[in-house]
Amino acid sequence: MKMMSLAISTFALVIVLIGSVQAADKAVTLKVDNMTCASCPYMVTTALKKVDGVKNVEVSLQTSLAKVIFDDSKTNVEALRNATFDAGFPSELNVEDARSKTVTKTDPAKKEPRGSN
Repeated sequence: MKMMSLAISTFALVIVLIGSVQAADKAVTLKVDNMTCASCPYMVTTALKKVDGVKNVEVSLQTSLAKVIFDDSKTNVEALRNATFDAGFPSELNVEDARSKTVTKTDPAKKEPRGSN
């Protein structure tokens, strides 16, 4: 019986370790619309920090940018964008992040049909 408990405990520990190895922190910058006053960055920060997996948020009123570090095993860019949108601040992945392909974003509604050139 003791051997069985030890085996189960060891197996559980391995599962936890494997899960933590697969998780990776990602950093993205979102271009945030509708920020017009000093309280807007606070509202955006609060909305983003409510998303499970978000570890750090820095929002600038002057640049209209939100820098977010998050655990990509718990959330994604779309969830971050939804959080800002629901708070009244639509956002898009910043151009530099999109170019570097750190995180990719697809929007099927914006794709042009093939052969439309």
